[in-house]
Amino acid sequence: MTGEQYKKAIDHLGMSQAGSGRFFGVHDDTPRKWISGRYPVPSTVEMLLLVMIHYSLTPENVMAIVHQDRVASH
Repeated sequence: MTGEQYKKAIDHLGMSQAGSGRFFGVHDDTPRKWISGRYPVPSTVEMLLLVMIHYSLTPENVMAIVHQDRVASH
């Protein structure tokens, strides 16, 4: 995934650069570096974004799924 593709994906999902950084648990500067091409977009980030777009999942949907799974496993 290119930086431009990353930017389009987060825009499509209604995420800001800073919000996407918080969502992926990275430093605030990291999404800007992905977008500029300075750092490659990790394949796990790419996969999650593509799944979210394909299944129309919002960041809130994903966090609810993660929370539900964590509660169920305890």
